[in-house]
Amino acid sequence: MDIQTIQQEKNDSLKSLAEVTMKVSDAKAALSALKNEETEYLVEREEKTHALVTSVMSDSQEILKKTQENYGEVKSIVSLAKETCDIVVQAYDDIHSLTTLFDKKTEDWQKSVLEKEKEFAVIKKNLDTESVVIENEKKNIEKTKKALQNDRKLLNDRKDMLERTITRLKVTL
Repeated sequence: MDIQTIQQEKNDSLKSLAEVTMKVSDAKAALSALKNEETEYLVEREEKTHALVTSVMSDSQEILKKTQENYGEVKSIVSLAKETCDIVVQAYDDIHSLTTLFDKKTEDWQKSVLEKEKEFAVIKKNLDTESVVIENEKKNIEKTKKALQNDRKLLNDRKDMLERTITRLKVTL
């Protein structure tokens, strides 16, 4: 691998890490907004339930006054009140189930994000290690290159010396 490829991979990894970080930030903001909506919903639902219960209580008092006049009507109204309470309890149970499910999904998502962060940390560490190895290889290549240049110069010097010696020998012979 050449340095540009490694640098490109490093940049791609950093870009991916930034994207994941942005997505985590977006998810945290969405979670915060959802919690605010949930709180508003629960308050609104509580107010509606309170109003409904108050209404039912008011109706029940009127009905109790009428029970002396009509026992049959009282029985049907009590049944209606029971169904209304069951609906309210069921609505509460449903909301509780939804919040539990939401918490579970959020927890799973957070675990997934933490795993990805660990993976990115390992990749970053590997890239850092590779960078050090590449840098050391560069230094070794430079040393080898200098040694070869010195050997070449030495060979050229010896060649020149041999040529001069041969020339002197020719002249003397």
